[in-house]
Amino acid sequence: MFGDRTMMKRWCELLAKKGYVAASIQYRLFPWLELGYFPDSIGIFDTAVKAVGDMKAAVRYFREDAATANLFRADANNIFIGGYSAGAVAALHAGYLDASDQIPTFLQTLLTTNGGLEGISGTVSNKTYPSQSKAVVNMSGGLYRSYWVDDIESPLVSIHGTADATVPYTSGLAANIAYLEGSSLVHAQAEAVGLWNNLLTVPGAGHTNLYDQAQWQPYIDTFWVNTTTMLESLSCATVGIDAPISAFEPWGLFPNPTTSEGFTILLPESGITADLVVFDILGKAVFQQQNITNQQFIHLNNLPKGIYAAQIMQPGKRFELKQLVIK
Repeated sequence: MFGDRTMMKRWCELLAKKGYVAASIQYRLFPWLELGYFPDSIGIFDTAVKAVGDMKAAVRYFREDAATANLFRADANNIFIGGYSAGAVAALHAGYLDASDQIPTFLQTLLTTNGGLEGISGTVSNKTYPSQSKAVVNMSGGLYRSYWVDDIESPLVSIHGTADATVPYTSGLAANIAYLEGSSLVHAQAEAVGLWNNLLTVPGAGHTNLYDQAQWQPYIDTFWVNTTTMLESLSCATVGIDAPISAFEPWGLFPNPTTSEGFTILLPESGITADLVVFDILGKAVFQQQNITNQQFIHLNNLPKGIYAAQIMQPGKRFELKQLVIK
């Protein structure tokens, strides 16, 4: 409903600095100013279908250019799509909704009205090129049905805050208008089918503040490492480049699931110390301990049963956020 392509400028510039051809598209929005009212769920899904068609036309545009004038010098074999919020919703549906999926009647009607899965955007010659992408980058987006993701589709890298009130991290009404399944369910499905994926969960972050408040910048930096590591691995695989080394230091905890008594920490090296923070599902820090050593047992002080996130920290190093289950 809101926004324009200039909002993604900084991400395009970051990609361009790494050697990618980067473009931010202007997909269609719901014309609420012209109509004088906000959309219902059917109206917003109709707009989303149009945006998906616009995104697919943009992919075809670069493939057509590569095969003809080659003005952009893009690699037609390595085209990636992504976005933030509604742009991420468009990218997820462009990447994972296809003719083999179970499509509800209302959505099939909208697709038919808007030119089918490929949409109506683009010239006659544009539509002779494929619209598939090689990976999807999802920033706080969602998919109508996570089970549309299967093992033969594009790898997925995402970031999403657990306190997102616009596009839910799990599932619910996006912007209080239409149902979506958020990144947690989409990535659970990707894991279940064996699709290459990476989700960075940000405990306590919302829909907008995740990207514009300094407290979340370390997560944004980590997400950017995750994203470019995946894209570079996909791009370079055809020319024999080894997969990039993980940006995270290894660590572990066991047993997991555990009881409220606690667990044992495994640090990458003996003789070092780290600080530990445990977050609940809303992102609230519910347990902290400093100067932990390798193989130290952590007493959790009878935390309630549930799902938590555990993070260890050490100056100058990055450690993966791990899920902790207390049973």
